[in-house]
Amino acid sequence: MRFHPGRSFLALVSALTITSACSSGPTLTYELHHELGVHFEAAGTEGAFVAKRIGTDDIPIVYNAVRAREPLPPAETFRPLATLVLLETETVGSLDEPLTWSGEGAYVQDWHRTHSLRTALTDDAEWVYQQTADEMGRDPYEVWINRLGYGNTNVRGGQGSFWMDGTLLIDMFQQTEFMALLASESQPFDRSAVRDIRNELATIAGDGWTMTYQEGRVPGSGTEDRVGWLVGIVEVGDVEWAIAMNMDVDWDRTIDPDARVNLTTTLLEAVGITSNG
Repeated sequence: MRFHPGRSFLALVSALTITSACSSGPTLTYELHHELGVHFEAAGTEGAFVAKRIGTDDIPIVYNAVRAREPLPPAETFRPLATLVLLETETVGSLDEPLTWSGEGAYVQDWHRTHSLRTALTDDAEWVYQQTADEMGRDPYEVWINRLGYGNTNVRGGQGSFWMDGTLLIDMFQQTEFMALLASESQPFDRSAVRDIRNELATIAGDGWTMTYQEGRVPGSGTEDRVGWLVGIVEVGDVEWAIAMNMDVDWDRTIDPDARVNLTTTLLEAVGITSNG
């Protein structure tokens, strides 16, 4: 077991260090925390959690490793990368360039107005990403997704939004890799664009820590429960963590809309990342 500075002893004593081989991916070593299951049970759901200290060789903290390695559509968690690609390719000139809805597609009524990439991020306007993807085509996405090794790198199947329809898939370890890239000084995108996008993501703060995050909801069929994503970067002093959490969410949205955020902050404290103990 490796000691993580800033984490309490109590958060470490129940952890197991596991090395796991999987036919669908590389061998991984991680710190397994079975005890986190009580927090998912208390929230009335099932899920998984991964946290990796950025810029170190520390092994990731994991709950439910089998689920964490399951590839899923990134859904709305793809938006930070999509925004960077749209800016990098100059498909959209800036975060504030006005984008006019074409009138095609059935979307939430509040989205049917002029947006920008900035407001699309903050107001959850899906049409912006669908329409700009149709205009730009998939080739630029394919180039950047392959360059970054994002998920399974597939953008070619399906007829709709490839980040929603099961064409592009990503697991939780890969999600933390991309979050770490956003926090890195060595990432390949324009640094000012990355900073601007991070500033537009949702943020919650506690005693000595800040979490910047993006949520997503994997589409389901009929009344099947969906999977809700939360991915982000947690800053604790001068230490940064890349995190990913997913959980089952009701198809009719009866689960508390803040459940993912509340559960994630509980998990962060339970493993000693944000606790002062």
